[in-house]
Amino acid sequence: MHALDAPPRIASIDADDDRYQVRGALEIAGILRRLITHRANVTAHGSDHGTFFVTAVLALDEDDDSLVCDYGVDAAATERLLRSPKITFITQLDHVRIQFSVTQAQRIDYEDGPAFRVPVPRVVTRLQRREFYRLRIPRGRPLYCEVKLPAAVDAAGSAKRVAFPVYDISCGGLALSGWPDDFTPTVGLDLPDCWMDLPDLGRLVVDLRVVHVQGTHGRGTGAGRFGCKFVRPGGNVANLVQRHINRIEREQRALM
Repeated sequence: MHALDAPPRIASIDADDDRYQVRGALEIAGILRRLITHRANVTAHGSDHGTFFVTAVLALDEDDDSLVCDYGVDAAATERLLRSPKITFITQLDHVRIQFSVTQAQRIDYEDGPAFRVPVPRVVTRLQRREFYRLRIPRGRPLYCEVKLPAAVDAAGSAKRVAFPVYDISCGGLALSGWPDDFTPTVGLDLPDCWMDLPDLGRLVVDLRVVHVQGTHGRGTGAGRFGCKFVRPGGNVANLVQRHINRIEREQRALM
């Protein structure tokens, strides 16, 4: 299998959140068989989240309730990962992210080559594409989000609003580029009553909360950006954002 320079990140999902958990044995077996049929590349991560390699599910052995997986190209790295107390597998099927964790990996020989065996997972996490996909806003179709800056006023004494360029957007939030000198984004900061005008879709009004900040200054070369999540979004927010994402993607495909 091919090596990766940067692996997909392990999604952190509440174990009690049944929206994403598949627990039925028949449904899990169906997902695993599709991985085999599609010869999907699967990234295997060790417990320390630092060791990984690309593998594939070769066979589902229902007699002993186990999976047979392809060996990594780096035998030494594979051996280290197989000694990990937990291995997490990440892949995609039809734009749906599939993730599951197992223990007790064992090296075996399979069809005249090295492989390893792991137990069939009891739970599979399945994330729809819209739950994690972020659209990078193309330069030719800029999008702006107007934010009311906390503790800042304009010349008329009203709350100061700034139009931030949107760097990327998903159904759960967005990232904004740069910031003025009289504003410093910090993790946990709430930004109520923000809005975006989505072309042909109307104005979207949202409350934002800063969840990460990249960079230390907001202007000039190497200006930072900050990511925000939608706070208690109304029922139409995800729908409008997804429609905007779909439209931009259709336009980009038409240009290819």
